Amino acid sequence: MSRKTKEIEIKDGDYVIVNPNTGEFIDTYGEGDRIVHKEQDEYAQKYIINFNKGEPFVKLYDKAVDILRRKLSATEFMLAISLEKFVSYKDSILRHNGKIMNMQDIATELDLDYGTVRRQVSSLTKKGVLGIHKTGCVDNPKIMVKAITCNPYIYLRGNDINKMSVALFEKSGWDKLLN
Repeated sequence: MSRKTKEIEIKDGDYVIVNPNTGEFIDTYGEGDRIVHKEQDEYAQKYIINFNKGEPFVKLYDKAVDILRRKLSATEFMLAISLEKFVSYKDSILRHNGKIMNMQDIATELDLDYGTVRRQVSSLTKKGVLGIHKTGCVDNPKIMVKAITCNPYIYLRGNDINKMSVALFEKSGWDKLLN
């Protein structure tokens, strides 16, 4: 049986594909080339890879949703879920356009009554869903800087979270509810 062999030009930086039985150089691949295994190709035929890539999203834990639904009133649940779009990377502080949000900002952005937001944020804080953290200002001690933080055991943006943000909620009980 005669077999045609292919001339292979091996350039600097190329990787060579060798037949393990014969030692024959079969082909090369280099920078910019892709190797796609059959399983990867089949997967790509069934699924859209990186669907909505570039769109921001929040990781909301499955168990947390069930617990929130059972432990919160309908209004608290609606607000807790609506706040997800403001959760910031790394620290879970509520921000809009980079600015730390206060309750008035939340009311404005969600088109809700300020009094309702104030009551619900207070209630969600008591239930460990949110935290209100404040500090003074060295330049003007009359100013108190407040940040509303979401419990990272319930939801967070991205995969990494500041250890201090987790520590703020370590006694909230949510870690035990989820495990």
